[in-house]
Amino acid sequence: MGNPLCHGVNRRSMPTFAADFRLALRALRHTTGFAATVVFILGLGIGMATAVFTVYHAVLLRELPVRDQGELVVLWGEVPGQVENVGMPYPTYLEFRDGNRSLQNAAAVLHNVLDRQLLLRDGDVVAPIQGSYVTGNYFQTLGTRPFLGRFIQPEDDVVGAEPALVLSYATWQQFFGGDPDVVGRPLTLSGTTFTLRIVGVAPPGLGYPAGTDAWLPLLAGVPPAVSDSTGRAVPLNVVGRLAPNGTPAQARAEFLTALHTVPSRGLPEGQLQATAEPLTEVVLGDARPALIALGIAVALLLLIACANVGNLLLVRAGGRTHEMAIRRALGAGSGQVVRHLLAESLVLGLMGGAVGLLLANGLIRVLLTFAPPELPRLDTIQLGVVPTIIAVGGTLVSTAIFGLAPALWSARHDLASPLRASPRGGGGGRRARLVRNVLVVWQVALAVVILAGAGLLVRSLNNLQRLDPGYRPEGLAIARMDFPWSAYGTLEERKDLLDQFVTRVEAVPGAVAATPVYQMPFSEGGGPLHSIVAEDPVDADLREGLILAVEIAGPHYFQTFGLPILRGRAFTDADREDALPVVIISEAAARRLWPGQDPIGKRLRWNALEYQDDWKTVVGIAPDTRYRDFRTEEPSIYYPYRQYNPSAILAVRTTGPPAAMLSSIRSALAEIDPQLGIWRFDTMDDLLGEPLAQPRLNTILLSAFAIAALILAVIGLYAVTATAVRQQTRELGIRVALGAAPGNVRRLVLGQAFSVVGIGAASGLIAALATSRVLRSMLFQISPTDPATLVGVSALLLVVALVAADLPARRAARVDPVHVLRAE
Repeated sequence: MGNPLCHGVNRRSMPTFAADFRLALRALRHTTGFAATVVFILGLGIGMATAVFTVYHAVLLRELPVRDQGELVVLWGEVPGQVENVGMPYPTYLEFRDGNRSLQNAAAVLHNVLDRQLLLRDGDVVAPIQGSYVTGNYFQTLGTRPFLGRFIQPEDDVVGAEPALVLSYATWQQFFGGDPDVVGRPLTLSGTTFTLRIVGVAPPGLGYPAGTDAWLPLLAGVPPAVSDSTGRAVPLNVVGRLAPNGTPAQARAEFLTALHTVPSRGLPEGQLQATAEPLTEVVLGDARPALIALGIAVALLLLIACANVGNLLLVRAGGRTHEMAIRRALGAGSGQVVRHLLAESLVLGLMGGAVGLLLANGLIRVLLTFAPPELPRLDTIQLGVVPTIIAVGGTLVSTAIFGLAPALWSARHDLASPLRASPRGGGGGRRARLVRNVLVVWQVALAVVILAGAGLLVRSLNNLQRLDPGYRPEGLAIARMDFPWSAYGTLEERKDLLDQFVTRVEAVPGAVAATPVYQMPFSEGGGPLHSIVAEDPVDADLREGLILAVEIAGPHYFQTFGLPILRGRAFTDADREDALPVVIISEAAARRLWPGQDPIGKRLRWNALEYQDDWKTVVGIAPDTRYRDFRTEEPSIYYPYRQYNPSAILAVRTTGPPAAMLSSIRSALAEIDPQLGIWRFDTMDDLLGEPLAQPRLNTILLSAFAIAALILAVIGLYAVTATAVRQQTRELGIRVALGAAPGNVRRLVLGQAFSVVGIGAASGLIAALATSRVLRSMLFQISPTDPATLVGVSALLLVVALVAADLPARRAARVDPVHVLRAE
């Protein structure tokens, strides 16, 4: 039958590309190993690139569903290094809204207030909703359109109006199944008789404030939204649209001026600053550097895949010189040879693209399943038209480009020499060998860059995982209760109810201790901070106050968390409202307030005018912990919960697995009041995973890219080494015939491979030093130019590459000189 490529070469009836495609398919069926390898490489590269670009496009490139997003800025205050977010009270906001000249519209926003976590009850279903409270002009300021129904209007944001609620698109899908009839449905705030009515659904991707499940009017939401449970004004951020001649700098200056007019703030006013960030940057948060790093990594991976495919096509073309010479001798023109080889490349590209799209779709599903909720705009991520077009187009273009070089080389190759040579030889000579080596150097260098990034993230994640939280997480759980607030209207009644909670839960078999706490772990940005002034501060810089993280504690708080009291005493049942006001502070707070002194018995107070005479006595020193922010040990202050505000969060320590006791704890609470329930119950071990979720996802993704890059680089090196051995068979046979030991032949081949890999690794190290700084914001306790990591990944690649090169090297060492010389 002969070679199928020789059939019909001169048939004028088949000059079209369709015929070339059919011939290409027939040819590839005879080289299934080569075709499968190329399709695997292309599918891997295109699949990963498409998946990452889909996320990149949805999160970074696609505009927010607002009008002229570049005009929108978010304003807040901060005390650098102490308080990340300082807002303004509602009356100050009104003055700023009406008096500023830099903004044409300004809306106020209240988000992530712990005592305003909403539990919406729809029949028997209770849904936890993170609400954001906004002024009536909020959606008008953004210039967005509802997906369903309408938005909150100014007439909704007045005291006494029927409370309206706008669902986020994700909440509508998750809790209401995308029901188009949801508009108009009433919802009850669990534990109360307060009813809200759904008026609309926001469009996908409206990710401000971050984590918002629903928006409510500020004045008519859960009253009074402009003040906390003690009547103090809550701080509001402002989102505004710049006036035609306004600038962010002008808006920031006017906002800072307004902040300075607020009396009794209790902050170091001299350090107070204002921030005006574009809304797009606020929505993205910390996601931008991670996505940029992953985008760079996947682009490098795609380049490695393309170089690998180009190398394999060159190797295949070098091995087909005899075949191509026969085709041309039988009458095929150079154009027909080029067209046929290009058709093969495009067939491989299309198959690789199809595999890549399937892989991308699966990767996106996996990503959406495991992505932390903090990733912005999750509800907009899907394999859409733009990423698909770019994937398919990039596939066709890249395979055509890399297929063109071997096609042109085959078309221009001398006819006579291949016909005189052995049909098993080939390889294209020194120039083709040089090109193949350059491509391998390229692949190795790029692989080192990706491996270096992955290595840095792995070590950073390891540093995070090795952090000591300061307390014992095993056997510890945090319960968020469905609290019937309307049935317990006064603070005294709520505190008495908490006393009963603790008593009943501690009586449950297997429970060791329980205590109320003020906030969920790792809720940085949401927990309260107090500016504290010492009675006799040692450091004059602290006369304006030291910012401390706030927590409430019961008598058994430190037993519950497994924390020793380092000095002094823990709280007791006697630390009640009518007793001496007392506090416990952390070691870090004690060192700052009274360095070198014994803090026990010393006094401190809140740094606010209305608390000038409200001194509290320090009765204990506790260890530093990582409770509010996992990455830092914040100076903290603990108040007895009977002397502070109650919460609906309970920490419980058990002798066995906490989850096994959930039903018993629920039953104990129901004995107090049948309306009491637990809507969220987390073990501390699970909660410790939350601050690691994003770093772990980043590490897993970049490590997957690094492994893929390593595999592709090894494939490329193996192909080049095997080709070199095949080309040098005659030379190696002569060496053996002249007395060269097999070991020397093996070392010769390995030395050639090592020189190529070594150049690539050295080039990659230089590139990694320049590019790893992109990861700086993603690293913890490790430098982006960490020598051990960079040298380690280079050594790893060298070892793996040489192991891959050893197989053809061993084959070279077993060359039979008699067989080689007889073939000559």
